[in-house]
Amino acid sequence: WSSVKCSLLRHLMSAHHLPNL
Repeated sequence: WSSVKCSLLRHLMSAHHLPNL
């Protein structure tokens, strides 16, 4: 689960950073 959580978190962060820029 840790790997999945990390991946999800990273994806969310990336998705939030993309539109922010």
